[in-house]
Amino acid sequence: MVADRIEEQDSRRARLKRAAKLWLAAIFILLRAADAGLAFFAWHPVNPWPLLRGLVIGSLLWTSILIAFVWNRRSWARYALATVMLGVIFSFSLAALTLSSNWLPENMRPVCVGLGAVCIYAFCLLPLARSPAVYRLATPLGGAQK
Repeated sequence: MVADRIEEQDSRRARLKRAAKLWLAAIFILLRAADAGLAFFAWHPVNPWPLLRGLVIGSLLWTSILIAFVWNRRSWARYALATVMLGVIFSFSLAALTLSSNWLPENMRPVCVGLGAVCIYAFCLLPLARSPAVYRLATPLGGAQK
C-alpha cells in the first residue's frame, strides 16, 4: 500500500516534469518566432529607433539563457525571465504604438508584425507565471514538496 502511494507520487512528479519541459520547449520556440517578428520591426526602414535592434539581440540572448536556467531548476530564473519579457513587451508596444499614430500605409505592416510578436511574448508569460508544472520544475529539488 505504501509502495503504491510512493509509485503514484513518482509517476505524478514525472508527468509534471514532462509537462513543464514541454511548456518550456514551446515557450522557447514561440519566443524565437516572436523575436523574428521583432527583428522585422526593428530592422524595417520605417523604424526610427535603432536602439530596438540591440533590444532584439539582447532579448534573444537572455531569454534563451534564462530558459536554460529554468530548465536546470534555478528558481530565480523564472522571475528574471518574466522581467526581461515584460521589458520587451513594454518597449516594443510603446514603439509600435508611437509609430502607428502616423497612420501611413507603409508603417502598418511592421507595426502589425511587431504587435503580433508582442502578443506572442504576452501569451508566453501565462504558462511561465501560472503553470504548476513550470513552478515545480523551476523550484530546486526538495523545495516544492507538498
